[in-house]
Amino acid sequence: MNAIKEAHYNLGIAYLEAGQYSRAVPEFEAAVKLDPNFIGAHSALCRAYLEQNELESAGTAVTAALKLDANYQPALLLYGTLIEAYHDRGKAHLADRQYTEAVAAFQKAITLDTDLGDNSQVNRPENTHIYVHLGAAYTGLKAYQQAIEALQHAIAQDADLVDAHYNLGYAYVEQGTYNQAIPHLERAIAIAPHLKRAHYNLARAYRESGNLEAATNAITETLRLDPNYQRAHELADTIKQEHYNRGITYLNDERYSEAATALQNAITLDSDFATAHYNLGLAYLKMETYPRAVSSLEKTIALDPNHKAAYHALALSYLGQQELGKARDAAREALKIDANYQPARSLLEAIDPSFKPPETQDTPQSDPRQSIDSQPDAKSRQQTPTSTDTPDVKQDLERGLVFLSSRQYDQAAAAFKRVIKADASSIEAHFGLGQAYLEIGAFNDAKAAADTVLMLNPNHQKARELIQVIKFANNIERNKQIRKKVLPYTVILAVIVVGIFVEMKYEVIPWPNQNLNLSITEISLKDPSRNGFLDAGETAVLTLSIQNNGGTARDIEVRLQPAFIPGVDFKNAVLLQKLKKKTGEAIRIPMTADKNIKGREQPLQIQLFGKRGWFGKKEPLAVKDSSVKIIPDTPDPVLPRRR
Repeated sequence: MNAIKEAHYNLGIAYLEAGQYSRAVPEFEAAVKLDPNFIGAHSALCRAYLEQNELESAGTAVTAALKLDANYQPALLLYGTLIEAYHDRGKAHLADRQYTEAVAAFQKAITLDTDLGDNSQVNRPENTHIYVHLGAAYTGLKAYQQAIEALQHAIAQDADLVDAHYNLGYAYVEQGTYNQAIPHLERAIAIAPHLKRAHYNLARAYRESGNLEAATNAITETLRLDPNYQRAHELADTIKQEHYNRGITYLNDERYSEAATALQNAITLDSDFATAHYNLGLAYLKMETYPRAVSSLEKTIALDPNHKAAYHALALSYLGQQELGKARDAAREALKIDANYQPARSLLEAIDPSFKPPETQDTPQSDPRQSIDSQPDAKSRQQTPTSTDTPDVKQDLERGLVFLSSRQYDQAAAAFKRVIKADASSIEAHFGLGQAYLEIGAFNDAKAAADTVLMLNPNHQKARELIQVIKFANNIERNKQIRKKVLPYTVILAVIVVGIFVEMKYEVIPWPNQNLNLSITEISLKDPSRNGFLDAGETAVLTLSIQNNGGTARDIEVRLQPAFIPGVDFKNAVLLQKLKKKTGEAIRIPMTADKNIKGREQPLQIQLFGKRGWFGKKEPLAVKDSSVKIIPDTPDPVLPRRR
């Protein structure tokens, strides 16, 4: 019987080596039937099934082999191969968007991996990525809670898995828990800055959590990485409109600084957003930040040359800068677009003595006084004394109007005063005098002249508008004087405040009550073989978790004692520039063992030194004892030869 069993086994091996797997299977099954304890035949049968991708049958065969000998090396290796095969099957289903099948394959791989246990005689396959792919498959099924659990398991094993952080952040976004999504998406970006999907979903999370400024930065970076990313453009338009709506609300509530910020964010996402530029100009105008108002309004006009309201606001901005010539030109441009646009007409009538309303420009005027008020009411005509008909008074009135038009304001004021001296009820002279005083900055005198016009004719609309312009200009001048007086004190106060802030934030001076409380909370060894030891010839990383529960510590030095370990290469002193209070830090120290090192348990003492503030003295902060187990190199086991 043994000869027949061996014959079936050897024939199966021959078929296996020739790649004729379907013919090998019945030979191995015949050998197993003759001898159920034939462990080599069970393992070979597993291999034949694996080659045909019959994973379930392969699992049955290798399980039977391990029941006979749990430490049988060929069976253990095949078991690991089976796990990888299920993993590969799951990835193929995932690529084809067959999410249910992918989940089943990944779960089978994880189950097998768990059953394999911690057998040190086999290199177990890396199962971290199985959890990452399982999370992606659950995400495809929109089973976000299961996806989150799988991805958290992966990150617990390796905190630097970019796919795990991205998929976890995406799952949180889809689940609607945006604040939990943000740190994982930011971590993914820190590891892979060019991952546009992470930037896009980070913008979604920030927008939904109400942080439009951060959402703007994230979506801007997304479009920088891929200008053709359509979904990013759609989200950018949505965020832009939300910024704009918020800016208009702030503008209506007279919160001009906040309005300017919101509108500027909208413009960041769309530089050709003419309406946003216009309202930004209005916000700056309300804040009396005239240069910025001019810039925004000029941009509006460049985008929309027929925006008459922008020309009018631009005229007011120039008026705020005391550039009356530019103000007149801007107001005239508004009237070119709409001759009946009342705000621009009223402004020109108040600041431009040569202005004639469009409907009266072709009407011949024999009296120069009509250039100021083309339709005086009956009361004013009756009150005008005959003395104004004398050549000297008429000539002075005309002279004043010419001087005013040519911006010779002192001469204009003198001419109007002569008219008023001869005829105290001359509305035209008082109104012209008010305009001249406005131009030279004599605001009180200008208002007195305008008030006189209203006393003579309460219905004189141009005088009312002139009073408004005078108030506007007077407020500007008064604010300038206040700022000039307050500025030196403001600078001194700002220096004091900045000094206090720097000390509080950066703790420059080591105050006596600035206690340091550093501790080493955890010590772990991350080695490639994942056996928890430092093997001969390998490089492992000793990770120290440091927690600071006191004030800010600076120039922290991590020292290992003994400073020299025979056969182990490592950096004894590791420097950390600063550790703020209530924060932690992980220190990683690579350790490389020589191939010929002797096995032992090496005691270690971890010492922390640091100082308070920039000018403090370095002092010991914490000490913790530990050890590293070193495993010597051993020859690989020799597998028994098969017949």
